[in-house]
Amino acid sequence: MQKRFTIAFKLFLSFSIIIFLIVLLFSIIIINLQYLDKSLKLSIEQDIKTKINRDVNLKFHDIQQLVIKASLIRNKEILYQSKLLIDDMDEQVNQLIEKDEANKDKYQEIIILNSKLWNISKKMFDGFESDYYDGMMSIEHYDLLFEKMSSDIELILANEEKKLDNSIEEIKKANRNIFVITLIIGLMVILICITTSFFLTNNIRKLLKAITDSTKQLASGEGDLTKLIEIKNNDEISDLSNNFNSFILTLNTMIKNINFAIDKAYHVSINLASTSEESSASLEEINASIENINKRTIFLDNEINKSDILLKDIKSFVLNVSDLIYKQSTDIKETSQFLEEITTSVKNITNTTDKKIEITRNLEKLAEDGEKFMEENIKIIKNVGNSVKIIMDLLTVINNITAQTNLLSMNAAIEASHAGEYGKGFAVVADEIRKLSETTSLNAKEITKSLKEAVNNIQISEQSTQKMGDIFKKTTFGIKEVSLSMEEMKNFINELSGGSKQIILSLTSLINTSEDIKKSGDKMVNKVDEIDTSLTVITKISKETKEGMEEITLGTNEIYKAVQLVSESGIHNSENVGDIEEMVKRFKIS
Repeated sequence: MQKRFTIAFKLFLSFSIIIFLIVLLFSIIIINLQYLDKSLKLSIEQDIKTKINRDVNLKFHDIQQLVIKASLIRNKEILYQSKLLIDDMDEQVNQLIEKDEANKDKYQEIIILNSKLWNISKKMFDGFESDYYDGMMSIEHYDLLFEKMSSDIELILANEEKKLDNSIEEIKKANRNIFVITLIIGLMVILICITTSFFLTNNIRKLLKAITDSTKQLASGEGDLTKLIEIKNNDEISDLSNNFNSFILTLNTMIKNINFAIDKAYHVSINLASTSEESSASLEEINASIENINKRTIFLDNEINKSDILLKDIKSFVLNVSDLIYKQSTDIKETSQFLEEITTSVKNITNTTDKKIEITRNLEKLAEDGEKFMEENIKIIKNVGNSVKIIMDLLTVINNITAQTNLLSMNAAIEASHAGEYGKGFAVVADEIRKLSETTSLNAKEITKSLKEAVNNIQISEQSTQKMGDIFKKTTFGIKEVSLSMEEMKNFINELSGGSKQIILSLTSLINTSEDIKKSGDKMVNKVDEIDTSLTVITKISKETKEGMEEITLGTNEIYKAVQLVSESGIHNSENVGDIEEMVKRFKIS
C-alpha cells in the first residue's frame, strides 16, 4: 500500500525546516552581535587606557622636571608639587588596576617606579629639611634614573597597547567570519524556502489543474463524462480527485435516466397540448354566454338599486316634511301660548301704566308746589340778607358811638385829674363810661364776627336754594316728559294688544291646517314603506341571482385559466423538454 503523506504534513515539514533555519540564522546573528559588543567594549577600554597611559607618561615627565628643578634651586614648594603629581599618578594607576583586575600584575612595574619616585622625592625633601645635601645624588644621576624610569614606563604602556590591538584584531576577524557564515546560512535558508515552495506548489498545481480542466468542461455544458482524473498521490487532493470521479460517474448515470424521462415527457406534452386547446375553445363559448347573462343581471340590479335609492329619497323627504310640519305645529302652539302670555302681560302693563301715570301726575303737581316753595324761600333768604346788611349798618353806628364814648371817658378822666379832690366822683363816672365803652366795643366786634358768619351762611344757603330751585324746575320738566312718554306707551300697548288677538286667531287656523297636512304625510309614509318592502324583496332576489352568476363566471374563468395554463404549460413543457434534450446531448456518456 502506498504511504500517505498529506498536504498538511508536507506543509508542516517545510515550515519546520524553514523555522529551524531561521532560528539558526538568528542565533548566529546574536553571537555576532555579542562579539561585536565585546569588540566595542575593548575599543572603548583601549581608548580609556591610552588616555590614562598618556596622562601617566606626561605626569612622569612633569615630575622629572619638578624634581630636577627642585634639586637645582632647593625649593620645597616645587618638590611638594612633584609629590602631589606622584600621588595623582599613583591614583590613576590604581584606576587602571580596578578596570583590569585580572591583569593587575602587569602594572606592578609602574607601581614600583612610582614608589622609587616617591622615595627620591622624600629623600630630597628630608635633605631640604635638615640642610643636609652632601649625601644627595647629583643631577646627572637623577637624569639617568629618570631616563631609565621613563623608558620602562613607555615600554610597559607600549606592550599594553599592543596587546589591546591584538585582541581587537582577533575580535574583528571573528566578526568577519561570523558575518560570512550568517550570510551563507541566510542564502541557504532562502534557497531552501524557494525550492520547497516550488516543489510543493508545483505538485498541488498539477492536481488542481486536472480538476479545474474537468470542472471547466462541465461548466461549459460539453463535458466528457467518460474521462476521469488520474490519481497518483495519496493526499487530500487525491481524495478530492477520487470524489470528483465518483461525481462524474453518478452524473453519467443521472443523464442516462434523464434521456429516458425526456422521451416520455415529450409524448405526454404533445397529448396535453392538443386536449387543452379543445377544452379552451368550449370554455370560451360558455364564458361568452355567462358574460352576456351577467351583464343583463347587472343592468337589472342597477335599475332596482336606482329605484330603491329614489324611494328612500322620497321616504326621507316625506319624513322630513312631516317632521317640519310637526315642528311647525309645535312652534305655532308655543307661539300662540307665548302671545297669550304677552297679551296678559300687556294688560298688566296697561293697568300698571295707568297707575304710574297717576303717580307721575301727582309727582308733577308736587314738583310744581316745591318749585313755588323754593321761589318763596329764595325771596325770604334775600330779605334776610338785606336785614343783615341793616344790622351791619347798625353795628357800624354802635362802633362809632363806642369810639365817641371812649373819647368822652378819656376827656372826663382828664378833667377829673384837673379837678383834684373835687373831681373823684367824676373820675369814677369816667371810669365806668370807659368800661362800658370797652365792653360795648368787644360785644360789637363779636356781633360783627357772628353776623359776618351768618352773612356767609346766608349767601351759601341762597346759592344752594337757587340750585335746588333749578333742580326742581328740571325735575318738573322731566316728570312731564315721563308722563307724556307713558301716555304714548299706553296707546302703543293698546294697539299691540289688538294686534296680538288677531295673530292668535290666525295661528289657531294655521294649527288646524298643519294637523291635516301631518295626517296626509303619515299616510304617504306608510305607502312608501310598502313599496320599499317590495323593492327589498326584489333587490334580494336580484342580488342572489347576481351572486350566483358571478360564482358561475368565476368558476368558468378559473376553469378557462386552468385550461389555458395547462395548454401553455404543455407547450412550455415541450419546449423545455427539447431544451433539456439538447443540453443533455452535449454531454458524452458511456
